[in-house]
Amino acid sequence: MNNHIHMLMKEENEVIKKLKMNGLSIRQIQRLTGISFGIIRKL
Repeated sequence: MNNHIHMLMKEENEVIKKLKMNGLSIRQIQRLTGISFGIIRKL
């Protein structure tokens, strides 16, 4: 179970990084994903 959760988190991180590379702002990504501003900023 923990391995499955870890894989999901890794996939989310990759999606967030791609959104940032495509020019979306942290606030836009936050609205789309529901993930907090601070976590997105750290990635």
